[in-house]
Amino acid sequence: MIKKIFLTAACLLSASFLFCQEPCEEAFQLARDDYYAGRLNEVVRHLEGCAFNQAVPRPLRRNMLALLAETYVFLDEEERAEDAYSELLRLDPFFRLDTKVPELRLLSETHLTYPVTTYTFYTGIYLRSIPLVQKQYSPDGVDILSEFYDRSNDDLFGWTTGVNVHFDLYNSNFDLGLGYGISNIFFRYNAELDNALAPNGERLKASLSFQEKQRWNQFPVILTYNLIPKSKIIYSKFVPYIYAGAAWDVLIRNSAEATGPSISFDNSNIRVSTDMLSLRENRNRNNVSFLFGAGVRLHLKRFFISLEGRYDQMLKNMALDRTRFSNTELNQTYNYADDDFKLHNYGVCLGAGLYLFNSPKR
Repeated sequence: MIKKIFLTAACLLSASFLFCQEPCEEAFQLARDDYYAGRLNEVVRHLEGCAFNQAVPRPLRRNMLALLAETYVFLDEEERAEDAYSELLRLDPFFRLDTKVPELRLLSETHLTYPVTTYTFYTGIYLRSIPLVQKQYSPDGVDILSEFYDRSNDDLFGWTTGVNVHFDLYNSNFDLGLGYGISNIFFRYNAELDNALAPNGERLKASLSFQEKQRWNQFPVILTYNLIPKSKIIYSKFVPYIYAGAAWDVLIRNSAEATGPSISFDNSNIRVSTDMLSLRENRNRNNVSFLFGAGVRLHLKRFFISLEGRYDQMLKNMALDRTRFSNTELNQTYNYADDDFKLHNYGVCLGAGLYLFNSPKR
């Protein structure tokens, strides 16, 4: 029974489509002949019933609306010409009238076409993540001679991926964006220590190194400035932009870990290492970051491909003060205690997206 209902509905829709298409195709051919013969009132008579009928196929409607708009222009019916042109641009914002004809150029200038919503998916890598130390700490008796954050050749690069939705702000060059992203961050900690406690109880100089990994959920709010007027985007091949914003960052706490920690003690053969130590209880779970970036979009009609450089800085201390000296293995075996630090990230992202255009009257 359900199958019969479905087939009946499909047949009715197909019949309705064909019923609309065939008379309207014939009407368009007659209207075009009358247009070139100068019988403009006949053009209107043929097209008015079909041009605004949404059941008519889009390509045919587009051609009919274009012809109808031109006809109204030459009949000096400005309001009707603008209505037909509005519907035409709603159907196809990329349609262009022949602006060599003065009357049609004036009609084209009555509307402004620009993107009102922009959807972007992006993915990229962090070329460098660098801690900004606010205050150094070390276990009792251990002196820090130097700290540095140089990458090792086999260190992993961080990555980021996410989606953003940007909304036009009053047809200005600005867009307001909201989004969601996930970032996997890696950075290496290296330190030269004095009076480090060795497993045999001696106090020696030592070299400590490990790579820290963190994974964050990010919820950004972004203000983007397009470096060309919004109304010219539809004509432009390249759309450069800059942006700034802020994000609420939420650490996926189980992801915080020290990978491959290793400490070597000078003037001895003592070296201690392991695969991984959890930093789950040592990291602030919530943070706020400042975002800044610049890029360019390769515009492909409704779609685009983007390339951008980005920078973000987490503004809150990443270390938890209350657990700084409670990680026994880190504090005693590896002679390490968290500094107070923030994090800078530098990255490059490749994206793809979609423009939704609107064409209101000026």
